[in-house]
Amino acid sequence: MEMRDASEEEKKYIRKIIIVALWCVQMKPTNRPSMSKALEMLEGKVEILQMPSKPRQNFKDSMEDRMENPIETPFSSSNGTMTISLEGR
Repeated sequence: MEMRDASEEEKKYIRKIIIVALWCVQMKPTNRPSMSKALEMLEGKVEILQMPSKPRQNFKDSMEDRMENPIETPFSSSNGTMTISLEGR
């Protein structure tokens, strides 16, 4: 379906999905909504949804976030496998 073929109701629904998706892919995990909040956003009115701020991809912010929330990556050289631990996130 092309956007020009969509009804006004369908356009509102598409806009809502896009806004919620943008919230769910924020760079910092703390800026992402919980699953229950995302569902609440999807069930609510599109008019009250706010767009997330535009991402600022700058090296300093990225490094600070990694220092605050490191991912452990123990590596075993005996069998060449890598394990990533996401505990504490």
